[in-house]
Amino acid sequence: MAVGQQVLPPVLDVGAMTAAQAELLACGRVRSVGHARQLRAVLVMHGVLGRVRAGDSTAAEVALLLSVSEFAARVLLEQAVLLSALTGGLEAVESGLLGIEQAVLLTRRLAPDLPRVSWTMFPRLSYAAS
Repeated sequence: MAVGQQVLPPVLDVGAMTAAQAELLACGRVRSVGHARQLRAVLVMHGVLGRVRAGDSTAAEVALLLSVSEFAARVLLEQAVLLSALTGGLEAVESGLLGIEQAVLLTRRLAPDLPRVSWTMFPRLSYAAS
């Protein structure tokens, strides 16, 4: 067989691929942990401001601190409130069970029905994940 005409030349460096996959997985977990810390800090700030009847300014304060839009800050606040109301919600983000995008989607879908959902749906989801 002529040079360069092998049927299946070795193309994939499995070791490099495995290392890259492990790095991406680790980065995803670090992002989840950071997001959970951010949500907890937003909750603390909201509680402090709420005690002096300034809870409406939480999103604006968060927006200033994170250099994001007030809309993005309000989404963070909504996530923090919703996930803290669900048993194991923030812990699910912190452990990587829920990623950032999944937390956003969960908030969009469940926020309107929070009282009903927190007692019926989320415990089932938590049990299924364990």
